[in-house]
Amino acid sequence: MKVDYQKTIIYKLCCKDPTNNDFDNWDLVKGKIEDNKLIIISNNPESNAIIDWQVIGTRQDNDVKESIITDDNGNLITEIIQIPDKEKENSDLNR
Repeated sequence: MKVDYQKTIIYKLCCKDPTNNDFDNWDLVKGKIEDNKLIIISNNPESNAIIDWQVIGTRQDNDVKESIITDDNGNLITEIIQIPDKEKENSDLNR
């Protein structure tokens, strides 16, 4: 197997705490959230599988909704387009 050392260095610089899903057995598992609880089930009732899990949620509190980097619904504004002052004044006059 050929290793690209430049990509390896970039990976190490860009990623912290990398993980993989290389588990001890082949039991199928899946997770779901019910009543704010993570429930993990397997196709094998006798499974002793060790699993990794991650729950991702979107904030909806007032602090995030009122932030200057989010819109009125709390969604992140990924790119803010700034209009130079002269162009802004002209666009204001045209209203």
